[in-house]
Amino acid sequence: MTTPDIRGLCPDRFAPVRDAFAANFAEGSELGARFSFAVEGEVVVDL
Repeated sequence: MTTPDIRGLCPDRFAPVRDAFAANFAEGSELGARFSFAVEGEVVVDL
């Protein structure tokens, strides 16, 4: 299993989000994807 190269904005407090996103690639479920979310109008994760 190779470690996916996940890039983008993801503060440490949202590391579980980044890890879950990366797991989809490691399992072969994803070939390419983007994920982002905002809190009170500010983008806090953009992978």
